[in-house]
Amino acid sequence: MLLRACPRCGGDLHVTEDVYGSFNQCMQCGHIQDLPDVRVTASVKRVTAKAKDNVAA
Repeated sequence: MLLRACPRCGGDLHVTEDVYGSFNQCMQCGHIQDLPDVRVTASVKRVTAKAKDNVAA
C-alpha cells in the first residue's frame, strides 16, 4: 500500500490486478494507475533447466 500517493486526491493506493494486468487503485477516489508488466522469463528458464537435470539424474 502506498500511503497518500494518489495524484488526484492524495489518498492511499493499493496494488490489485485483474485479467488485464496489475494496477494501483486509490481507496478514497477510485483513481487507477496501470503498472508495467513484469517479465521473469530468465529465472523461469533456470528453474526449468534445474528440474530437467534432477529428473535425468
